[in-house]
Amino acid sequence: MISFSDSLFKKLWLTVTATILVTVFYSFFLSYLFYEKLYVDIVEESLLEEGNRLASDYTGGPLTDEMKQQVEWYNEKSESEVFLVNNPKELSACLPYSIDYETLIGKEERELLLKGEPVMKSGFEERFGRKILAVAIPLLDNNRLEGIIYLYVPLAKISELTVDFSFLWLIGGVLFIIIAASWVLKCFTG
Repeated sequence: MISFSDSLFKKLWLTVTATILVTVFYSFFLSYLFYEKLYVDIVEESLLEEGNRLASDYTGGPLTDEMKQQVEWYNEKSESEVFLVNNPKELSACLPYSIDYETLIGKEERELLLKGEPVMKSGFEERFGRKILAVAIPLLDNNRLEGIIYLYVPLAKISELTVDFSFLWLIGGVLFIIIAASWVLKCFTG
C-alpha cells in the first residue's frame, strides 16, 4: 500500500521536474527569439549602415577606379565581405560560394534596386555551414543602375552565442534538482 508521504513525494517530484522542463524550454525559446530579434536585426542594420556609408561617396556616372579601390580597402578592414560590381550578374562570380544569379538577384529584387531601395537576402550556405545575411545597395544615376555594393556576413550559430547561457542553465538546473531532492527527502525522513 502506498503511503500518503510517498504519494506527496511523487507529486512534489513531478511538479519540480515539470517546472524545470518548462523553464528550460522557455529559456531556449527566449534564446531563439533574442537571437532573431537582437543579433540578426543588429547585423542587418549594421550591413545596411556600412553599405549606405559606402554608397554616400558615389557621385553619379560610371563607377570609377577610385571608388572600386575605396571599396576594396574597406573590404580589407571590415568584418563583412564587400564587393562593388557594375552589374548584378557579376555578383555570382565574386562570391566564394556557388549561387545562381536569379536566386541572388531576381526580378523583384532588381526592381527594388532600380527604385533605389536596398535588398536584404538571407539563407543557409553549405560552404560555411551557417546562415548568411547579405545586403545589396544600389548605386543609381538618373534612375539608371550603375552599380551595386554587396555586403554579406556569415551569422554566428545560435549555439555559439548561447553556449555560456546554456551551460549556466544546465548548472543551475542540476543544482536546483539536488537542492529540491534533498529538501523533499529531508521533509519526509524527519
